[in-house]
Amino acid sequence: MSKRWLSMSVIALMMGLGFGAGTSAQAADQAAVTTAPTGISLARSSAAIAPAPETMSHARIVTTPDGSAIALTSGPSQFGAAWSTAPAALDLRRNQTLGVWVNLGARHQAGSDGLALVLQNNRRGAAAMPAMGSRVVGETLGVLATDTNQNQTSAQKLSQTAIQRSWALGVVPTSASATAQPGAANAFATLTGTDQHLTTLYPALASTYRRLRAGGLLSGWLTPARNAYALVPKTLNSVNDLADGRWHHLTLTWNAQAGTMTTTYDDRNPATAAPQPGVSRTVPLDRQAIDPSHTGHVRWGLTATTNRQDTTTLVVVDQTPAAAQTSAVTRVTDLTQHRAVTTGSSVNAGDRVSLTLRLANRNPQATWAAIAGQLHLPADLRLTGSPTSSRDGPTIPVCC
Repeated sequence: MSKRWLSMSVIALMMGLGFGAGTSAQAADQAAVTTAPTGISLARSSAAIAPAPETMSHARIVTTPDGSAIALTSGPSQFGAAWSTAPAALDLRRNQTLGVWVNLGARHQAGSDGLALVLQNNRRGAAAMPAMGSRVVGETLGVLATDTNQNQTSAQKLSQTAIQRSWALGVVPTSASATAQPGAANAFATLTGTDQHLTTLYPALASTYRRLRAGGLLSGWLTPARNAYALVPKTLNSVNDLADGRWHHLTLTWNAQAGTMTTTYDDRNPATAAPQPGVSRTVPLDRQAIDPSHTGHVRWGLTATTNRQDTTTLVVVDQTPAAAQTSAVTRVTDLTQHRAVTTGSSVNAGDRVSLTLRLANRNPQATWAAIAGQLHLPADLRLTGSPTSSRDGPTIPVCC
């Protein structure tokens, strides 16, 4: 009797609310959109994250082959932001995980100024942004202070122009300016080195900024002081070519008991989404700085800026703090031969095979209603069953 080999393809779970029509991707980097990884659908009004209502923000939803992405920026000299739709979206009292794919375009160090993953309790909520006036200041990453006043002598006053009550993981693909110029907003990377890097920051704290130069005749009595500010070094990792046109995965893991945030970069394969080691670092998180009222919650989101280059900054969210955290167990049985089918097993042509996928949700705050599953079957199997549910979670019987 002829035999056919049975191979099980990877089961991909998409935590989301379905697919819908998003904004046209004509202005976005089409290659990046076409190769965008699977993530949460953002097309519906009940999505976990949405573009900011701030009029200066260029962020918008873009439809991708497997869901949707957020185009934070899509041209030169732009600011974009997207925030969780619930103000208390991340619970600091519980362990939480946030996962995103980022694509900073393919202009290498000449493109995007970078982006930031932000936690904040700003009074402006989803409209929070730095005090930039009418001109986008690229080095702010959409969250840091605005260093455009060469007469600014106070780091405390400078910090008040940033998003208040915030913490940020900055993803910076550009190198430092060779010469810091007062009022030119080009000095923030000076003290962190010239490498592209990931860095953690408290944008609203004066200790985040250091004045580089002061001057003026007679100690400023005859002519005003001229100042530029740099960021106090808190670099996590130097990373090669962040804006290489490829998708890179970032995971933030909050440990409530330890009070630490673990950031992991490139921890998934962009082609298969399979886990890989990545670059990881754990840092303490000052809850007082982002939650001074001790609410136990913060809003999370993403911000980005571009310089004069026409650059698209794309983000795909694949895990939110409120999403169900699932695990899946599959069982395959050859009903004709009355035996289990495991990796490497063969199945006779015409045999009836049963496949059961059992899902478990490890997040008690999430419901099964927000989950859509995709099960890819081998070409030689014919589906005859339909999904069912049990007390332990949904099961998907597949027989052929």
